[in-house]
Amino acid sequence: IDTENDKAFDKGEMNTYRELETTCQVFLPVVHTFLTSLSRSLLNRTASTQLPPQLVGKLLPCLPGSVIVYSLEQLAAYAKAYNGEDEGTKTVFKHVSTVLQILTTVNDQ
Repeated sequence: IDTENDKAFDKGEMNTYRELETTCQVFLPVVHTFLTSLSRSLLNRTASTQLPPQLVGKLLPCLPGSVIVYSLEQLAAYAKAYNGEDEGTKTVFKHVSTVLQILTTVNDQ
């Protein structure tokens, strides 16, 4: 496939990004509210508990760089450190990092 001249490919990529951005705008505030409602000890366990393989396989199957994360704590660290070239992906990881920041601060206290 010649992605330089393939308008359907470009349109599909843009739609995927818009869908992801919309999903983040709807889903991440709910996640943030939930995480902030947890006690410190429960939040600490939530951050470090290994995610079920089915969840990892379906929600986070191919992070940029072929990285696999096994806990929310690892996802928070990855999202914070992500510095790829794609601006759309950077924006999404910035949102994820902001929401999951509470997981990294719980261990500092």
